[in-house]
Amino acid sequence: MYVTGVVRGALSVYHGSMAFFTKPLSITTETVERGNPPSPSSELAERRRKAKAEFDEAFRNRIAYERANALLDSVRLIGDKACAAVGAMKQYPEYARLCFIEATAKRRWTELTKQETRLKFPGLEL
Repeated sequence: MYVTGVVRGALSVYHGSMAFFTKPLSITTETVERGNPPSPSSELAERRRKAKAEFDEAFRNRIAYERANALLDSVRLIGDKACAAVGAMKQYPEYARLCFIEATAKRRWTELTKQETRLKFPGLEL
């Protein structure tokens, strides 16, 4: 008995002078719509990615403002503790605004990350 290989999905086996072929599976065709509707988890993941991008931009803006205005001078190291000047946010209102935008973006991103995690892992407590 010799196995000659696969021919169009059927295995052909020769035994002596007789040949046996397996019938190929009948394939039914159906129309499948292209693309899946967005699932709630993919929409949530997209919102989380946008919130993360907003947070990253707010962080970069705050750091750039700190570097441009030498705000690090208002923070002093005393021993092993960092102390900020009292009223620094009143002294630099633009810096206060940038810090608020960053904190808001971080809170939004964190909340969306928690929602996405709860959706993926229903029994997990956060």
